[in-house]
Amino acid sequence: MINIQSPVLPCLDASRILDESFLKIMKIRISPDIFQKIPGIQIGVLVLKNLDNRRKKSVVEQLLRGVCAQKKAELKNEVKMKALNDKLSTLRLSEKESSKVLHEAQLMESDIRKITKGKGLEPKTNLYAVIHYLGLKNLVPVFARDLDIVDRDIELDFITPKKGKRPQDIELTPETRNLVVWFIDMGSQQKEDFPKLADEFVDVITKYCQGKKDESYLLNADMMEVDLGYESEKEKLYKEEEAKIAQNQESKEGGHESGEISEPSFLTDEPVTVHPEPLLREKLAQDILAAVNGWLTGQGSPEQLKEIDVETPNDPTHGDYSTNIAMKLGKQMEKTPREVADSIIAALKKPDYVEKIEIAGPGFINFHLAPEYLEENLNRTIRLGANYGRLGFGAGQKAIIDYSSPNIAKPLGVHHLLSTIFGQTIAQLMRFSGYEVVSANYLGDWGTQFGKLLYAYKTWGNEEVVKKDPLNELLKLYVQFHNEVERDPALEDKGREEFKKLEQGDEENKRLWNWFRDLSIEELDRLYQKLGVKFDEYVPESMYLEAMKNVISEGKEKGIITEGEKGALIIKFPEDKYPPYMVQKADGTTLYATRDIASMRDRIERLHGTKLIYVVDVAQKLHFQQLFESAMMFGITGADCMHVSFGRMSMPEGRMSTRKGDVILLDEVIKEAIVRTKKIVEEKSQELAESERQHIAAQMAVSAIKYNIISQNPETNMTFDWDRILSLDGNSGPYLQYACARAKSILRKSQQEESQSRAPKKSVPKDSSQTSLFSLEQAEGAVGAKKVEEEAGTTPYSQPAEKMVLRLIAKFPEAVESATKNYRPNLLCNYLFELARVFSAFYNEVPVLSAGKPELKESRLKIVQGVAQVLSNGLKVLGIAVFERM
Repeated sequence: MINIQSPVLPCLDASRILDESFLKIMKIRISPDIFQKIPGIQIGVLVLKNLDNRRKKSVVEQLLRGVCAQKKAELKNEVKMKALNDKLSTLRLSEKESSKVLHEAQLMESDIRKITKGKGLEPKTNLYAVIHYLGLKNLVPVFARDLDIVDRDIELDFITPKKGKRPQDIELTPETRNLVVWFIDMGSQQKEDFPKLADEFVDVITKYCQGKKDESYLLNADMMEVDLGYESEKEKLYKEEEAKIAQNQESKEGGHESGEISEPSFLTDEPVTVHPEPLLREKLAQDILAAVNGWLTGQGSPEQLKEIDVETPNDPTHGDYSTNIAMKLGKQMEKTPREVADSIIAALKKPDYVEKIEIAGPGFINFHLAPEYLEENLNRTIRLGANYGRLGFGAGQKAIIDYSSPNIAKPLGVHHLLSTIFGQTIAQLMRFSGYEVVSANYLGDWGTQFGKLLYAYKTWGNEEVVKKDPLNELLKLYVQFHNEVERDPALEDKGREEFKKLEQGDEENKRLWNWFRDLSIEELDRLYQKLGVKFDEYVPESMYLEAMKNVISEGKEKGIITEGEKGALIIKFPEDKYPPYMVQKADGTTLYATRDIASMRDRIERLHGTKLIYVVDVAQKLHFQQLFESAMMFGITGADCMHVSFGRMSMPEGRMSTRKGDVILLDEVIKEAIVRTKKIVEEKSQELAESERQHIAAQMAVSAIKYNIISQNPETNMTFDWDRILSLDGNSGPYLQYACARAKSILRKSQQEESQSRAPKKSVPKDSSQTSLFSLEQAEGAVGAKKVEEEAGTTPYSQPAEKMVLRLIAKFPEAVESATKNYRPNLLCNYLFELARVFSAFYNEVPVLSAGKPELKESRLKIVQGVAQVLSNGLKVLGIAVFERM
């Protein structure tokens, strides 16, 4: 049974990117800009250890409420308020640069605004309450960090506030034990008295949270940084992981001979070592930008460019990267694009990772990567193993991703695959790119549809029948209700009455509703396990029954919610930006809109999400536009909200409808897929044990279904077709699985072979391991025709087929970045398919195990190893099973 009660608490994100700057989490420093703009500033710093923050204490809450009430009364005095604002203004830049402020001062301003409006501060934990209490009592900006989850050295600097967004607050969990606190002098105390504040901070914090002071420091112009002398939990994890990697350096990436799937490390709770990938395209763009701006300065141009577009040409003969900047600047500089291109190339001074630069067509500048770079990147791919391709642009951001979110008491239909699989894959991509991710399944367990189901069950249902096949029988009752409504529309009112009774707490309706929900969750869990789908949170709509009442009350009080037709409650948008948004029906029942507003607030305040992503079909576009606008009106800010939409799935004869029973059940699709794949596996893999063939067939079936969902452009609509959804050919999951298993088989065979004579032979027979078990490629005779004598003068990595593979391996991090930032898994699917296709051509054109020279065999086996690694990493991030053999 899935636990749907326990919220996910903020915790150490083991998948966070750790580069060099993340590993020495020991220093706190002040930016030199602060001393230039605010002469004489000083900052007190405390390190406290062995704190106890686990249990809330009422006396601490009273302290915080008391100081809030005190300051609210004091600051009604205009003179005192002006004096405080004057002091806070000293922590801003000059009038001309007023957009810059110290983050700690911005947080204090925000707290003061809340207090003077009578809202007070919520005592989230004892430490949170005590630290805010000390800051308000002494009127000093203050902040704190949990030392065990700090991401990098702490640097205090000016920030540019985001309009409409509350500044980041102190984040301390009940598990916080080791802490760094700092507070800023803004003239409230005499200079000689300011250091004494440290004693007060230590006394109060240790009084209510135990622990002890470890060190205290005073940062000023003479001491701009200090080493905190603390080894964080993250650094310990890193060292442990490095030791494991060193121990296993000689072994290949693990897998199971039986065909079991190794779960991607970034999806587990185990700590991993990760290495941010430097994206070569970005590096090249920066190098070109610097060259262009230097040239523009030399031409007397006052304008400087801020960015350069660098693209990957469709035709490999045009190079690895290309830019059209010369054509953009030509007209502006009154020069021909080719003249401008010549000047840019001269200013650029060819980077060492570039072999040659060419001007093509009207003025495109094309760049060809150097063979040395490609070889070095191949070695890096092998060295990093499962971490190759991992990115860091999401570090420091927490994404709450809402997907699947089915209505309970109904079996999953094949159309549920779209949100479920798209959402799961997006979550995996974001984890792989450095985000901390909470995957949330927002279960539809509330609403008028349950009133209809309750009426149907009470009227036509039978408990024993339902127990035998719960969700299918409940679906039949739901469909029967709507069939009866067509004959007697008055039944709609009966359904609404039953739901109203449920909202009002009717015991019988609550009992039945809980039973329906428990049956549904058991069934959902079973199907999600088959699909390899996991959630961090199961959040039922009913969780927000109290919170949505608060939404209604707050909305009325603020004038956001008004009365519409027949007494319904609605939100009207300024200038009629969107149609009115109904949040309560005329009969007093709520809608999912109300619960969505409450849920959004919860995801920001409880889960601390900085990105809220809703993976829901395009039909809900207006709803999310209204939801995001409503949230702004309520002041629910602090996170970027996004609706990631996708097209709809329909039957050949029209839309699927649960009400009419016109759905293909997901269970049916999985069963049919297993039947189809089992026939192929049994025919082509007879050398494997029966249990292994069954396992491969089951995993390959699910992979085929998932891949055929994520490999399509998510914006297009999809008509359900058995052959398409279960395709095993072309750009399909099984094709990529086989390509990966084939590469692993070659590597395995190379290890098993005994030393053979290196004497040249007239021809090289095709390796037996090059046979395609699933007839996905026709490769007969290609290698057999290769004469050993032809390789006499061949050097490693010099063949066109080899270079094509090396170039593609180098583009893997960019494919991950593009798929993640655009929320389009199909971009990574396209890349992997192209890599598998080019790998097939490579293996058919050059001998690997039978290479003419030892150095050629060694280099080509490294290419095979690189391909196996990239395919494995890519398939795992897409949620596709990876096999050692097939």
